[in-house]
Amino acid sequence: MTHEAHEPVEIDGITYRFVVNDIKQAVEAAKASAGDKSVALLGGSISRQCLKLGLVDEIVLDVVPLLLGDGISLFGGLGECMKLERVETSAFASETHLRYRVVK
Repeated sequence: MTHEAHEPVEIDGITYRFVVNDIKQAVEAAKASAGDKSVALLGGSISRQCLKLGLVDEIVLDVVPLLLGDGISLFGGLGECMKLERVETSAFASETHLRYRVVK
């Protein structure tokens, strides 16, 4: 996702394509490119927009003992309650991994 048009960029054999201001089109293009693989969303703003549009099937949260203090809140401003179903949890000495399915 971007606010300004940009030609595709290839880095280490991976082609990055840019979609301007249409998050639904960006997710559809990513899913088409991924085929039978998963599409990952990174960042609070993008993830929250996709949650609101019903484009998210699962949420994976990795919790580590470090508070960065800045950035965009993942769920701040979501504005609605969403039910999640726990799929997987794993905990280690220094991190916890949580995977949830979005209940629609």
